[in-house]
Amino acid sequence: MSEVILIGGGGHARVLAGIALRDGVLSLAGYTDLRDRGALCGLPYLGTDEALSARVQRCDLLLGVGLMEDAPARWHLYRRHKEAGLVFVRFVSSRASVARDVILGEGTVICDFAVVNPGAHLGEACIVNTGAIVEHDCRLGDNVHVSPHATLCGDVTVGDHCLIGAGATVIPGVRIAGGSIIGAGAVVTTDAAEPGTYLGVPAARRGEGMRG
Repeated sequence: MSEVILIGGGGHARVLAGIALRDGVLSLAGYTDLRDRGALCGLPYLGTDEALSARVQRCDLLLGVGLMEDAPARWHLYRRHKEAGLVFVRFVSSRASVARDVILGEGTVICDFAVVNPGAHLGEACIVNTGAIVEHDCRLGDNVHVSPHATLCGDVTVGDHCLIGAGATVIPGVRIAGGSIIGAGAVVTTDAAEPGTYLGVPAARRGEGMRG
């Protein structure tokens, strides 16, 4: 089992650490962060990301940085480590349901009680958070976060660097432009053709999308 280092020490990192330690499928050596947050689910602090340079040939990474409104910064972090020669694991909770033909990009994580159904294709560095549903034949770009209990109905297309808020619903066949934020509890009934922040039922564009 390869050594794995958790990138990040915040809330999302704690969630992934808890799942990984419970499932026993990763050998977590510790975590990196901009500051020492103390033991993280019992994992030691390894320093800032510069600590990875000495391990470049013998460790993989688990991306534990969440995606809120600053998706470009998260993507930059991911790409910087990849360009340094490091590999990010694809991580699926034992309590998630993921169809056998689903395609998961490098660095993508699927949390407890999430469902990803047949024909779905997820890009790199995506998050399908606790209890979220990605239905059949959905296509997610890179660096997409489907928040807890959000639902993407069948054949939904989501562009790169999008945040689908907690409890949001996107009806079948809808397309979401890259860089968009779908607010918590929103119901998207028509294409979100322009990057922006979409709120309400039915959802309407109310502001700009992701920073960067």
